[in-house]
Amino acid sequence: MRRCVLLLLCGTLAVSCGYDRFGPLPAEAWPEVTTLPNTQLAQLRTFGGETAQTVTDDMVVEGYVTSDDRAGNFYRSFFIEDASAAVEVRAGCYDLFRYVPRGRRVVLHLKGLAIGRYDGVVQIGACADGDRAAEFGARAVLDACLERDVRFRHETPLRYAIARLEEPMCGRLVRIGPVIRTAESPACWAVAADENGVPQTGTVAFRDRTGDTVRVVTSGYADFAGERVPSDSVILTGILLYGPYDGSRKVFALKLRDAYDVE
Repeated sequence: MRRCVLLLLCGTLAVSCGYDRFGPLPAEAWPEVTTLPNTQLAQLRTFGGETAQTVTDDMVVEGYVTSDDRAGNFYRSFFIEDASAAVEVRAGCYDLFRYVPRGRRVVLHLKGLAIGRYDGVVQIGACADGDRAAEFGARAVLDACLERDVRFRHETPLRYAIARLEEPMCGRLVRIGPVIRTAESPACWAVAADENGVPQTGTVAFRDRTGDTVRVVTSGYADFAGERVPSDSVILTGILLYGPYDGSRKVFALKLRDAYDVE
């Protein structure tokens, strides 16, 4: 608890000084990280069932960044992936596309951090906060446990039929299709502003040739929120989630990184 309070205090101070916004880092300034991981991301799924758990062992993981917040559909967090699985890092900062560009390799030292789970996704945060891992809140706090490498690799999305999706895949970048929007779904990805001027999250269902469906969840703050959903057959790429996106029923859903994730 004491560590959690100290981390959050540091985050508050850093945010107040404006350190949660990042300027571009020139290529020659990226260091080469020599730290070797000793744990695969898939092993982290054993943590964080009903409540978030604090890591007590010297666990080190690596991954390549697969999401960014440039288009506004991801908020204060980013996803990383290795050959085994994917996790979400609850950074709690803005302009993450500058701090950890898509494709950048990062190494995380997990001792003292918390691991939880939300919408089927394993999450890493500064400390345990009930059933969630709390946000880091500032770059200064995140820098203490995260190394950004000079190496980068754009992950190839996993190509799967909807019927083959499984919860351990959540957080990974997947490619699904061809699919077509269901007739009862909204015509736009989300509501950029309702009658009160407040953006609203949108959920659009897509059906494949076998009749299986997957949802696409879009923030009303995404820069493509108000765009019309194609009525023709499309292929979708996005981060896989599993949650109550169909009323109270849990279903698989994708979160697009930008409008280019629709082909």
